[in-house]
Amino acid sequence: MISVLGILTPSCAHVPVSTSFPHARIAGILENLNGKFLVTQSTLLDDDLLTLLQAQFPRLTVICTDQYAEKDEAPLHIIDAGDLAAASSTLPEIEIQPNDLAYIIYTSGSTGKPKGVMVEHLGMFNHLFAKVNDLHLTDSSIVVQNSSVSFDISIWQFLSALMVGGTTVVYDEKLIFNPSRLVERLEQDGVTIFEVVPSFLNVLLELLERGKTADLSKLEFLLVTGEALKSNLVERWFMLCPEIPMVNAYGPTEALTIGISGHKIGRAHV
Repeated sequence: MISVLGILTPSCAHVPVSTSFPHARIAGILENLNGKFLVTQSTLLDDDLLTLLQAQFPRLTVICTDQYAEKDEAPLHIIDAGDLAAASSTLPEIEIQPNDLAYIIYTSGSTGKPKGVMVEHLGMFNHLFAKVNDLHLTDSSIVVQNSSVSFDISIWQFLSALMVGGTTVVYDEKLIFNPSRLVERLEQDGVTIFEVVPSFLNVLLELLERGKTADLSKLEFLLVTGEALKSNLVERWFMLCPEIPMVNAYGPTEALTIGISGHKIGRAHV
């Protein structure tokens, strides 16, 4: 999240790339962008990736947010945590315009070659303010960031709470793949806003229906997105959590502003 804020502040364009992408896809995105900087961590820079980057992008600067022990032997120019610690902390005097590029999200490529969808600051802030208003976010809000960074959903999960002085809690894949522990963390962290896909909601509901106890009373909204929301899931949710409304959200990457619709559901209609 610090890296995302650091990129957006001087009006640079943020292009998230999943660490699960094959090296060829990462190279394809860099080539399409004519990218100048790659922000990552040293543990993700294996020899094969470094060799590929050196061969295709010899002028690329790699910024490691941690310490890179083999920096002097690396085939590319690398800036690591030591260099960053010595850098100036003065906010750059740059005026960001509404039509300046904020980020680019690449489509999955399910219908062909992945395409970069360009989102300007105006569109990004329009959606962030919509989330603040629609979800009644305040300085006491606690929003979970659990989406892969390669999905535009991660943008609002990262930034919306910060807009009003609230808190963002980041849940990694290990936690997401452990539903029992995830439910416990939701309670421990006092989460107020949580978003899932319907198939994962089904897993959570099965867990709760089997007797897993969890106090989710601080949850103010459960957002569901990414897949069709079936009525039986809605009914099961309100059987267990009748006081916690749902939001059925939708928005393809190509819509340019993360989401284009969100329907609040206060109870199950049978």
